Amino acid sequence: MAEVRRLTPYGHIRLPLNPASPPFPMSFNKQKSQRYAFANERMKRAMAQGFYLEAITISESLITDRLLSSLDRRHGVKRNPRTGLHRLINAHLDETLLDRSSQTREEKLIDVFSALRVWKDKRNELLHGIAKCLPGDELQSGSILMERAKTAAEEGLRLFRHLDNWHGRHARRAASAAAPSASTAKRAA
Repeated sequence: MAEVRRLTPYGHIRLPLNPASPPFPMSFNKQKSQRYAFANERMKRAMAQGFYLEAITISESLITDRLLSSLDRRHGVKRNPRTGLHRLINAHLDETLLDRSSQTREEKLIDVFSALRVWKDKRNELLHGIAKCLPGDELQSGSILMERAKTAAEEGLRLFRHLDNWHGRHARRAASAAAPSASTAKRAA
C-alpha cells in the first residue's frame, strides 16, 4: 500500500495513501476555495465553448454565495441557499450605512449592487426567455440571443469580481474591528 509522509508539529508521520479519503479533513475554507476554483474553471470552459447560459448561471451562483456570506457576517442570519438573487440584492440596498461601491483593477468605481440589479434583469430575460414568448413579443434569432448571453456572461463575471473585491474589503474591516488591539490587551492584563 502506498504511503505519504506528513510533517506535523511532532515530526514526520506515515499515513496510508487513500485518494478516496484524505488523511486529514479539509477545512470549510479550503473546500470552499476548491469549489470556487472549480466554478471558475467551469465558467472559462463554458465561455470558450459558447455555453453562455451556463456561464451566466455559474456567475449567479458565485454572486449569490458572496451575498449570502455578506449577510451572514453582518446580521448573523442563518444562510438560506434558496433565497433568490432579487431578495439578496435588495437586502444589501436596504442597508443605508453600507458602502456599496467597488473598484477592481483598471475599472472605475461602481455601485456594485445597483449594477447587479440591472444584470439580474438581463439574466432573467435571457435564461427564462430562451424559448418563452407571447404573441406580439419581438423575437430575436438564436445567434442574437447567444451574443446577448455572451455579453451578460462576461458582465456577470466582471460583477462577481467587483462583489468579491467588495466582500473581501468588508471582511477585512470586520476582522480588524473584532480583533483587540495590542494596547487594549496590555491594559486588560
